[in-house]
Amino acid sequence: MAESIPRRRIDEFAALYEFEPEVVDFFVEGRSDRVLIEHVLDGGREHVRVWEVDDVDIPSSLVSEVNEFVGARGRVVALARELERLLNKEDRQYPVLCVIDADFDHVLNRTALSSRFLARTDFSCLESYYWNLQVLSKYLKLSLHETVPLGPQDFMRRVESAMREIYLIRLAATSLSLQLSWIDPATCCGDAKKGGTFDRSKYLDKLLNKNSAFDRRRDIEKGVASFRDTLPEDARHYVHGHDLCKLISWLIKPYVRDRNLVAEEVVSRSLACCVERADLAEYPLFARISRLVGSPPTRSSAGLPSEH
Repeated sequence: MAESIPRRRIDEFAALYEFEPEVVDFFVEGRSDRVLIEHVLDGGREHVRVWEVDDVDIPSSLVSEVNEFVGARGRVVALARELERLLNKEDRQYPVLCVIDADFDHVLNRTALSSRFLARTDFSCLESYYWNLQVLSKYLKLSLHETVPLGPQDFMRRVESAMREIYLIRLAATSLSLQLSWIDPATCCGDAKKGGTFDRSKYLDKLLNKNSAFDRRRDIEKGVASFRDTLPEDARHYVHGHDLCKLISWLIKPYVRDRNLVAEEVVSRSLACCVERADLAEYPLFARISRLVGSPPTRSSAGLPSEH
């Protein structure tokens, strides 16, 4: 039986940054985050590494101190705070950055949760960077071979109408400190081929039934109503990665012969492949990442011909 590789301690990383300033490290929540940032940094200088938070030994007590759930995001936040405590020379620029999904932080205006080593996505999550007309047009053409009889704008409108309602429910539940086990939104959508839509009431009923939380329905509805008018118009602020990919799977399933193409993971990876590296560099988060590395990606480094 193969032995597992022991996770590295936070103090080991801190010591490394003190004595080897050429090392640049990024810490992210999971594998898809790591792969995307590695792609953006491809061709950058040596000694640049991207770590998944599971590679680091982070005591649950540190997560509790930052008032976050003990999940990937909570561990990244705790890591950033602990590194800030250990690396306390204010006049020193340490080459490290911990990246988390903003989730509800922008909408709720959460400013208390901060650290010099912590950065949030510009929108709700990393998958939000996939959600634009250019990426979706490429996805429908190259991945699905234009088999879905919807233009990219109509496609986006149908997904966004459901995604907004689900995000509001998630937001209300979070504001009430409810830790719910979530359900697949596609199970509450009608026949996509016949113009079926997302049934919000059915979704909420199934969600509360699964969690034995019908007594909180009024509280959730009240929360949804209070947040509805404050939600930004830009749909990228209310993307949830899993919900997005499941809704896309629901919408394309009647038109795609290859069942593998409707799998959530395949949808997610296909969208990621349609994102231009140079376009990501225009966003504040990736600009900050590039500055830390010292080699911002250009269109030529993204595999495109240089402009003359």
